[in-house]
Amino acid sequence: MCWKEKWNGEIYSCWERCIAGKIPDLLCRVRDQAKETARSKDVLVEDDMSVLTDFKPPWIKTETWKQMIEIWNTPEWKAKSKRNKKNQN
Repeated sequence: MCWKEKWNGEIYSCWERCIAGKIPDLLCRVRDQAKETARSKDVLVEDDMSVLTDFKPPWIKTETWKQMIEIWNTPEWKAKSKRNKKNQN
């Protein structure tokens, strides 16, 4: 299927709106899988996400994974995560 070039902007905008809601869930699943893999290798996974460095999925670049872990280790992200978990319950 092919569409006219004049529709590119609208199609791109729609794609962005659709995917924006899926990325947080995807990252949560990736993080949970890394934790599960780390635990299966007897790695203690607690508050420090840097223990997940060696358990990245193959489709994420190493540098990107390290940057994600840095973000997950910030007090701001941890507080937001804690609030979200509390709200889910």
